[in-house]
Amino acid sequence: MMIPKDKLIEDTIAKLVRGEISSDECHKRMKETMSQNVASWDLIAEEDTEGLSDVLWILWRNILRFARESSDYHNNLVDFLQIFKKSKMDKPIRVWKEDYMSWNRLPLLSPCIREMFLQGYAPGEHEKEVKGSEAQRALGGEERTKKDGPSYQKFIEHRTRWIHFHQFMAQLWRDLDFDLAWFGVVSISGGLERKFSLSGTNVLYKEVSIIWIETAGDRIWRACGKRLGSDGSLRCSTDGTKLGGYKVERWDLWRDELEQLSKTKSYSSTLRRSAKKCSESMKIME
Repeated sequence: MMIPKDKLIEDTIAKLVRGEISSDECHKRMKETMSQNVASWDLIAEEDTEGLSDVLWILWRNILRFARESSDYHNNLVDFLQIFKKSKMDKPIRVWKEDYMSWNRLPLLSPCIREMFLQGYAPGEHEKEVKGSEAQRALGGEERTKKDGPSYQKFIEHRTRWIHFHQFMAQLWRDLDFDLAWFGVVSISGGLERKFSLSGTNVLYKEVSIIWIETAGDRIWRACGKRLGSDGSLRCSTDGTKLGGYKVERWDLWRDELEQLSKTKSYSSTLRRSAKKCSESMKIME
């Protein structure tokens, strides 16, 4: 009896992140799964490679799901993606009407990331029970409070998954040279260019900004030097000010905001220490 591709892919990625199989073995199994589910590798005019997009979407969704669960899984997942990118493509493929001559661009991974990214941090109804200083302590990674309970635990779980997701995206950009520049500039500007209140999920966006800069800081600094996206392709409008994509002026703005954040005692001590460390590392990168 043939195992459904959804279950087969999920089980294979689970074994990879647990260290039960190597990245090479995982790649071998994924290629076999593709071969079993692709009706024909011969392209027909205007048509996608039949069955391939479904397999790729399931693969990427599982990789991102496990990446959100634990940062301990990230290196194994990145190692697999590194092998996948470099693997030989016997014939050109077409997915979502776009032609690919190699696996280097990791077809459909960007749209899959975008879908999860746009869903955002959605803690749900239980967030209403964690407000004010309670919320800030939780979002800032502080020690737990006496009001621990099911709602609080769910709140922490959502926070942790969102943090891991951004850590993974930043690592993909840094280690795989996989273009996630748009996600980076949107994530950082969301935390360091808008005047958020101290309670609720807004504090989390500041922590996400720090994660991007600490993880992929060198790439971000180079992007600012090259004024990547300054023609408008990465344009973000914040507080009515249009700064375009990556610019040195924007880097300076982020560093100054982090320095101010590190001195603002109304924020959690954990967040203030992270902001101070990040601003100092930015000076070294320059």
